[in-house]
Amino acid sequence: MRTFLAFLASCCAVGLVAAEARIGVSSPDRTVGLVFHDASESVTVTHAAWLGEANKDKRLDAITPTTSEWRDFTFAFMPKRSGTVLLEVMGNDRKSWVEFAALSAQGTTLQNGDFTRRDAKGLPEGWRLAGQAAALKVGVKVDHDNRVSQSIVVEAGKPVTISFKAREEQTEKQTKKPETEEQKNR
Repeated sequence: MRTFLAFLASCCAVGLVAAEARIGVSSPDRTVGLVFHDASESVTVTHAAWLGEANKDKRLDAITPTTSEWRDFTFAFMPKRSGTVLLEVMGNDRKSWVEFAALSAQGTTLQNGDFTRRDAKGLPEGWRLAGQAAALKVGVKVDHDNRVSQSIVVEAGKPVTISFKAREEQTEKQTKKPETEEQKNR
């Protein structure tokens, strides 16, 4: 057991464990209950048990591992009551940055899900950026505490499906093009 824990700790230290993408859906005033409806393979959806038994259905979190390549994910929920919920796009921990792009929704209206429309400051219109969350050329970069969010209106009994692309943060090494033989010999 100790050997396994040491191995796991070393994997985390060198970044071998994949960053996880997370989207939280919550009822800020705790009036809209949320029921898990469906999810694509590798997406785990859970209720917020930490809110206590009376309120745990007021938040759902969809979590999935990422890779260095863009991958498509979906999850769906059904509101028990009509109202406004908060959609929070984030990573699942404080040490790993995740990139999101191409968010879309069926069953509600999501503004600027591709993050391409920008305001005068260069920030994605319709989204609130917290902390050091960043707008990228394509999408946004987030972690657990540095997230982007948007309020959406939902109708009781009408399923809402959220689709998105996610990948782990791209470092210069990952995005740098390989050198040609001529460039290597200079």
